Amino acid sequence: MLHRIMTFVLILCLVSFASAQSKSKSTVSAKLLTYDPDLGTIRATLGTSSTKAVTLIVAKDVKLTVDEEATTKVLADLPEGTYLDLTLNADKTTVLSINAEGPGLRRTVESIDLKAGTITVRAGKKEDTMKFDKDVTIRVDKGKPQLKLEDVKPGMVVHLRQSFDRTHITEILVGQMSKKPE
Repeated sequence: MLHRIMTFVLILCLVSFASAQSKSKSTVSAKLLTYDPDLGTIRATLGTSSTKAVTLIVAKDVKLTVDEEATTKVLADLPEGTYLDLTLNADKTTVLSINAEGPGLRRTVESIDLKAGTITVRAGKKEDTMKFDKDVTIRVDKGKPQLKLEDVKPGMVVHLRQSFDRTHITEILVGQMSKKPE
């Protein structure tokens, strides 16, 4: 009986420890400034509007993905200015995983061509036409009804997420950015 109680207590402790470990990780957005392979560190600005650079240790077994998919790229392949989602350890000093992605662009929709798979957007006087995949992700503010690609209309302010290689749009956020386009 004592053996069963001790086993139960040990299992309970292990489950609690594992739960605490998973909760202690955090994910932050960052912009890559430099990578130093000799020191195993990156310098990056954290957040979307920060200009304060921090140096973080990169775990030897760091998992690198591009646009949330497995990749053959290595950290040294990422150019300065790459947008990153970093998973950090509990004390926020070590990078455990990295997802590299293209920049986000806040724009006003001018037109959308569903057949051609293009969206024309404007920021000030500058107009750009960009490609998107037919399975592009459409996101809206919490509590708002889900939209389809056909629901994206001229005049809407959107936030476009470009692919890492900047060849196409991977995500369209509607209603997330209420400020005027840049």
